[in-house]
Amino acid sequence: MTYSEKLIRGIASKDFIDPEGRASAALFQFGKDIREDGFAEASITWYDDETSLDCVMNQRKPDGSIQFKIGVAIISRSWIDMLIRQPTGKDNLKYERAPLTENPAHGNLLRNDSAINGQIKSVISASIAMGVERVITQT
Repeated sequence: MTYSEKLIRGIASKDFIDPEGRASAALFQFGKDIREDGFAEASITWYDDETSLDCVMNQRKPDGSIQFKIGVAIISRSWIDMLIRQPTGKDNLKYERAPLTENPAHGNLLRNDSAINGQIKSVISASIAMGVERVITQT
């Protein structure tokens, strides 16, 4: 499987960034549903090219409004890879490509929620947020 050097996470709420525009751990909350393999998902888009960025920036809700009204966060895959190599991330954090018809670059960050407690979940979310290189706001 080929993965891009960067990934994109949509920002739907101003609560996910601080007043200076930095991403918070809240931006990297994983879904409540746990898959059969024990992992919970946080939806991302692989930054394959500008089309990937445009797809996320223009993604719409069913009512036609912009899904990520605040913007997007850009993270280097090398940051996620570094977290995966740490004791807290080992076996507890990974990623995948999971293409969708409307977003062929779609994927997920995956956290092993069946094996870790709430404190470690928070550490992982905060650690991912620290790796945000850039926030691009909607204009």
